[in-house]
Amino acid sequence: MDDKKRVGFLGALKNMFVGVAKPEAYYRNGRFGRMSSAMLITFIMSTLTYLVIFFIPYNQLFGGGRFADRIDRNMEDFSLTGDGFYYDGTFDWSDDENMSYIKIDTSKTKVDEAVARDLAADGGYRTVFIISADEILTYNSGRTQIIRCKDIYESLNETYGFKAVTKQDVIDLINKLDTPVLVLAWVFQIIVGFVLTLFWSLLITVAGLIAASMKKIEVSFGTIYKSAIYIRLLWYFLMMVIATYIWPAKRTMGMLALFISVIYIFAAVSQYHKNNPDDDPQEGPAQVEQNDLAQEFAQYEQR
Repeated sequence: MDDKKRVGFLGALKNMFVGVAKPEAYYRNGRFGRMSSAMLITFIMSTLTYLVIFFIPYNQLFGGGRFADRIDRNMEDFSLTGDGFYYDGTFDWSDDENMSYIKIDTSKTKVDEAVARDLAADGGYRTVFIISADEILTYNSGRTQIIRCKDIYESLNETYGFKAVTKQDVIDLINKLDTPVLVLAWVFQIIVGFVLTLFWSLLITVAGLIAASMKKIEVSFGTIYKSAIYIRLLWYFLMMVIATYIWPAKRTMGMLALFISVIYIFAAVSQYHKNNPDDDPQEGPAQVEQNDLAQEFAQYEQR
C-alpha cells in the first residue's frame, strides 16, 4: 500500500509536529487521516494546554492552601454580623496588571461612587471594590452596584445558619474548596478550549480554501478543515505557553497563533500539491479502504 495513504492516530500525532518543518504533513493528516483521530487529538491537546497554562500556574498561586495562607498573612481580622462588616484597620490591594482594586475601610458606613470612579480613572482599573461597614460598592467598566452587608449576612444566616462569618471561617472554607474549584475550572476550560479549536479552525479553513482557489487547486472542505485543526492545536499551545511563562500578552499571542496558522495552511496546500500534482482530492480514508479491498479482491480472483 502507498505509504502516503491512511494516516492513523499515531501518524497524525507525529505529523502535527513534523508539519512545523514540512507543512504538507498537516495536509496529509487532513487528506488521509480520520476525523475521529482529529477529535481525539483535539481533546488531548486541549487537556494539555489548559493543564499547562491554567491549572499548574493557578494551583501554584491558590491551590493546596496557598490562597488561604496569603489571606491569613496579608489581611487583618474581619467579621460579618447582623450589625454589618468589621475589619481591623484598612486594606488596599491591586493586582499585578492593575485591572482590579480593592479598598476596605469600615470606619465609614457609606461608600462614595465618586471615589470609585476617581480610583478607576487615576489607576486605570477596570474593576473597583470599596467596602465600608454597611455597604459594598462594585464599579466595573463604568457600571456601579451597591450591596448592603446586612443583606449578605441575612442570606448566609438563612441558608447556612451562620451567626457570624469571621476570617477563620473564610480560611477554612477556602482550604476545603480551593483544589476542587480549580479542577472544575480546569475541566470547564478544556471543554471551552475544545469548542474554540473547532471554531477557529473553521476560519483557518476559509483561508485554506481561498489559497487553493487562488492556485486553482481542487480540494475538499473536510481535508482542509482537519488540516487546520492540527495546525491550530500546536501553534495555539506554543503561543499560550509563551504568554503564560515568558511574555504576558495572551491576546496578542492568540492573534499571532491565528496568523501563523493561516500562513501554514497556505503552505500546506501549496507544498502538498506541488509534490503530488496528480493527487485525486476525492480519495479520502474511506475511499482508500475501498480501493484496497478492490485491489485485494482482484488479486484473489487472479489466483
